[in-house]
Amino acid sequence: MNPVFVVGFPRTGTTLLAAMLASHPSFSCGPETHFFMRTTPKQRRRAIDGRWPDSAVRLLSQLTLEGESILELFGQDPESLRKVLAVRPRREATLLEALTEPYAARLGKCRWVEKTPAHILRLSEIVNAFPDATIVRIVRDPRASAHSMTNVPFGSKNFLANCVHLMNWHASSRAFFRLPGRHFTLRHEDLITDPEGELTRLCGFLGEDYDRSMLNYEDSARLIQTKAETWKICATRPLSTEVVDRWRREVALDDQKAAALFLKPALDEFGYSGGIEAARSLPVYALTERVANERLDLMIAATRANVRVRLLPEPPMNIRPLFASFAIDLRTRPYGRNHISFLLLILLALARALARGERPGYLTPIVSRDSGVSKLVRLMVTALGRAEAVHQALDRATPIAAKEGDPTFGAAGRTALKQR
Repeated sequence: MNPVFVVGFPRTGTTLLAAMLASHPSFSCGPETHFFMRTTPKQRRRAIDGRWPDSAVRLLSQLTLEGESILELFGQDPESLRKVLAVRPRREATLLEALTEPYAARLGKCRWVEKTPAHILRLSEIVNAFPDATIVRIVRDPRASAHSMTNVPFGSKNFLANCVHLMNWHASSRAFFRLPGRHFTLRHEDLITDPEGELTRLCGFLGEDYDRSMLNYEDSARLIQTKAETWKICATRPLSTEVVDRWRREVALDDQKAAALFLKPALDEFGYSGGIEAARSLPVYALTERVANERLDLMIAATRANVRVRLLPEPPMNIRPLFASFAIDLRTRPYGRNHISFLLLILLALARALARGERPGYLTPIVSRDSGVSKLVRLMVTALGRAEAVHQALDRATPIAAKEGDPTFGAAGRTALKQR
């Protein structure tokens, strides 16, 4: 069976799409497993190399969704799972197949779908374990998604902080979908306005015929969600275009303008109008929605200065990052050995700065590797710590090249830094 993985940003319609697929005669789909999010490659390797199948049963028994056991949600217990695993090969794919294949067989389906939106952050792990898998991504106007996230427990109440969250996910997954492969993207708005057309396209890509039963998805949607996931109730209701532009009526105009500037690259890529072209760009590394929520003054100041805050999920090889919420990054970022001396210098500079009463900033621009370490440290401990430093950083923002992904963009930034 060639599996299908449905992924997407939060609040983009992954539950609706999975329910439609699960209503097809060939496909089954259970609740979210979060398999690749809740287990590490090392844990999965340990389960494979350990005392099989007990080691695999222990790993899978730890998975929960909103307080409920994943095993129970898929109609299994440790003993039945042990029997399934005992006759299967020791490989990473078997760990997930032991849940999904028996579930599909009980429903009389020949193929299975796994829907965990956050798996969009683990695409390389998925294709390594399942080389024949198809990745189906559903996208939505990120302004609508960010607004919807303000009404769910896992989102921020702040619209712009949610925009940062969405752009981080987009920046982390963009490269995968730009390469050829077995992946398919559709838009939430198109699925609502033309469900038959979009589902016919999708089924053709998956090698199946479209079936009208896919439009009767309400019962399948109830099987996909748990009792605690009340925010998924919309997937059990008839399709409605009313949700498409709700954000325009309920989001403050100033926040809409800030989002149009910040989200423009994603809006353009997915075919949504309304993005605002910036004159300059301020690259920021490791900006999280939590930090953004605390320092929204940067987003507002950047909007007023027509500067786009440009997120970098990982620092390019030719630059050194300056930390955005350094305390978190120093504990969790997986730096290589070549960064150890650099980090020690950063820690020493932080200690000296704090001793002098200086306040390190939350958000910082990046500078090129060929700049001296002393300059890197000085910028880190002084940039964006106070309101006036925000405007100082915006003054350093580099002009946007014809295309931000071009090498000339990085070159412009390095040139500007050398001139200072």
